[in-house]
Amino acid sequence: MLKLQTLAKQQPKLFTALLVITCILVLYSTSLFNFSNEFNKDLISSVIKNGISLTLLWLLIKNNWLNGSLLTTPYKEWHAKWLLASIPMALVALLNVVTIDWSILEFTSVKVVGWLYTNISTGIFEELMLRGVCFYVLYLAWKDNKNGLMQAALWQAIIFGLAHYVNLTKAPFLEVSVQVTYATLIGIGFAGLVAYTRSLWPAIVIHSLINSFGSINNFFQPNFVPTEMSMANYAVVVTIIALICALPGYLLLKKTNTHLATQQLTTS
Repeated sequence: MLKLQTLAKQQPKLFTALLVITCILVLYSTSLFNFSNEFNKDLISSVIKNGISLTLLWLLIKNNWLNGSLLTTPYKEWHAKWLLASIPMALVALLNVVTIDWSILEFTSVKVVGWLYTNISTGIFEELMLRGVCFYVLYLAWKDNKNGLMQAALWQAIIFGLAHYVNLTKAPFLEVSVQVTYATLIGIGFAGLVAYTRSLWPAIVIHSLINSFGSINNFFQPNFVPTEMSMANYAVVVTIIALICALPGYLLLKKTNTHLATQQLTTS
């Protein structure tokens, strides 16, 4: 464990990259098995995500990173404007329901439970991995740098974006590259939200909502086949994500960075 702490402190980029790669390899081990349908595959994948999340929680506890990860911040210590700061990211979830034709969806109790379980598991897993562990480890290593918080936010966002290239197994390169781009932008937004609110939980809730609304067709539309988007539509999506995620995230990071700098001057 001491070697792990040393690697995280001396080579934070390498540590976080290896951590994400390892988690993805474990998660995508489900591709080795044959499932009768996509629903069962999603459920098993969610079980594995929960197992990884517990392992990440253990890692935080063993390395005394739990408080710094902002996972256990008491509600009374959250920023007073946490709800207001969450609104821009929540708009992404609302955008996901614009194109849904509710009249053709088929809801069953089993599908609803599976839908909730899958998306909540994903929200916890990705936020705990990227913002809980990676963001904190990077900030811990670079906090004495002038723009340490910004650097940590950008690097974890890049890792978050690049991790989406695993989707090349089920989608064309252009489509996945767009996913990588807007995932990176969303990663900046989530980093700003976590840093500003001083808690990981608003990001977990919003992330789960985004995933839930974005997967409604997949879970509830019979024989759903995704339609390919044009380059113009891709450009619109990326622009919107930049405006409602990355820009607010950057502004929240800037405010937080100023606050941290003021605290350092006060205590020095």
